[in-house]
Amino acid sequence: MWLEHPEHGRQVDVAVLPLANYAHVKLYPHSLTAGNARQVSLGVTSGVSIVGFPFGVSVADVTAIWTQGTIASEPHLNFDGLPCYLIDSRTREGQSGSPVLFFSRGGSYPKVDGSVAITPGVVSMFLGVYSGRINENSDLGKVWKPYVVSEIIDGSKRGRD
Repeated sequence: MWLEHPEHGRQVDVAVLPLANYAHVKLYPHSLTAGNARQVSLGVTSGVSIVGFPFGVSVADVTAIWTQGTIASEPHLNFDGLPCYLIDSRTREGQSGSPVLFFSRGGSYPKVDGSVAITPGVVSMFLGVYSGRINENSDLGKVWKPYVVSEIIDGSKRGRD
């Protein structure tokens, strides 16, 4: 039913499932590579959005809840020897598997080259997959880097019970 990471297996808490019926669903695709046309510069203390269903809660039985957090560890470094980094956010049960995004409705954002871009439109960038807090007493949670999803798909390693 699912695919696992080809190198790290179940240590990477991300599974890929095929979508069966999404004819009446609006999709918002994001790039799974590190490159982004707008080259937003993000690092420790940058704001992120976690889009999911805390405690299974949704709006009108269809819309996810957006919670906020900040990047807590250098996103270009691996945490605990695995392709993930940490965020600081009050996430809860039901948010595992949530996309983590940089999202701005417009205004300014820092660019990788050190300049500042100003845009009137939405800027959104996929930053990874949230998989839960490092322990029940902490607000630090793991975010698996975007390329992990591509590695799982390309590796086609079937998960086992």
